[in-house]
Amino acid sequence: MSCANAGDNSKEGNCAVSSMEPWDRFYAQKRGYKDRHNLRAAFPELMTDEVRADPKKWHPPLEMRPGDEVPGPKQGMTVVLEVGAGVGNACFPLLRANANLFCYAFDW
Repeated sequence: MSCANAGDNSKEGNCAVSSMEPWDRFYAQKRGYKDRHNLRAAFPELMTDEVRADPKKWHPPLEMRPGDEVPGPKQGMTVVLEVGAGVGNACFPLLRANANLFCYAFDW
């Protein structure tokens, strides 16, 4: 029985967790999902002066856990829209290079 057809609500939480395991294994094995660091050079206007001077400058990794509330953009932030985001390989390097960015990312 699939998670979508499970009639027992007590199993729903287990289905959500176990459904992530195959994806995690797949993502770890595939080398095609690389972060798009070249976008930092392609869109220097999205980078701070500090990052333009040192292109390898990073902010700490983004930490989110299932169930965390996603904050919206704050006043004064630059908002980026990524269409066809896949797993976020374009937005995440940009966000780690400029803490004043907010990305909306959409995929099919």
